[in-house]
Amino acid sequence: MLEHRQLLAFLHVAEEHHFSRAAERLGIAQPILSGLIKKLEEELGVRLFQRNKRSAVTLTTAGELFAPEARAAVIQLEKATLIGRMAARGEAGIIKIAYVGSAVTSGTLATLLKKFHCSLPDARVRLSALDTPTQLSGLLSRTLDVGLIRARTSYPEGLSTKIVHSERLVIAMSELHELSMASEILPKMLRNELFIAPQFSEVGGFATNLRNLGNAGSFEPSLNQQVGDFTTALCLASAGYGVVLIPQSMRAFAPAGVVFREITDFADMVSLAAVWRNGENARIVHKFIKSTSYF
Repeated sequence: MLEHRQLLAFLHVAEEHHFSRAAERLGIAQPILSGLIKKLEEELGVRLFQRNKRSAVTLTTAGELFAPEARAAVIQLEKATLIGRMAARGEAGIIKIAYVGSAVTSGTLATLLKKFHCSLPDARVRLSALDTPTQLSGLLSRTLDVGLIRARTSYPEGLSTKIVHSERLVIAMSELHELSMASEILPKMLRNELFIAPQFSEVGGFATNLRNLGNAGSFEPSLNQQVGDFTTALCLASAGYGVVLIPQSMRAFAPAGVVFREITDFADMVSLAAVWRNGENARIVHKFIKSTSYF
C-alpha cells in the first residue's frame, strides 16, 4: 500500500532533481528520504529515478508516467483529509432538509440557506418539498435532518422545535367578487361564502384557522374545494370557485385575477417551525439550527 509520505518524497525529488534539496524541503534527513524512495520503487517494482553522481537526478520513463498520477493522488488525499477534519468540526458534509411550500413563499427557506451557506460554504444541502406529516416521519426515521413545517400545538416525542416565521392570514378572492370592492372585511361578512381549503387534511393546520374564522363570524364555514397546496387554491379562487383563507406572503405568488383583503377583528397567525431530533449529534445540523438565530 502506497503511503502519503512516499508520494510526497517522490514528488519533491522529481521537482528538485536532487535528493539533498528535496530532503531539506521536507525537513527530513536524506537517508530517510532515500529509504522512502527505495521502498516506493520496491512496492511498484520499477525504478523511478536515474541516480547520477555527476549530474542531476532525472525521472525514468516509468517515473515520468507515475508523476502526474502521484500528484493527483496527493491532492485528492489532502482534500479528503481536509474535508474529514471539516466534517468533524461540522463545517462540511451533507444536511438533508425538507420544507413546506410556505417556507418558500415567505422567504424563510432562502434566508436560512443564505445564512447557512455564508457560515459553511463547503457544506452541501439536499432539499425536499414534503408535507408536514411526512417530514415528521422522516425526522423520526432519520431520513431527514431538519424540517421546516407548519407549527403545531404538539409534536412527536423526541423532536425539538423553534418558531422561525409568523404571519397573518388574509382572504383571497376573484377580482370580480363583490367583496373585492369592500374597504373592510369583517368575519361575519364571509358567512355565505364558499371556502377553498388548502392543506385541509393536515391536523392542526388551516382547518383550525378556518374554524376560528367561522367562530369569529358566528358561522360554520362551507367548503367548496379541499386542495393540497396554496397555488391550486389561488387558481380556483381566481376562477370564482370560492374564497381562500391564506398566508399574506402568498400575495407575491398569486395568479392574475386574484385580490387579497385583510380581515378586521381576526388575529389568527400562522407560523413555521424548524424541527430536528433531540440529542442530535451531527455538528452540521447544530450549525444549521444556529442559523435560525436570525429569526
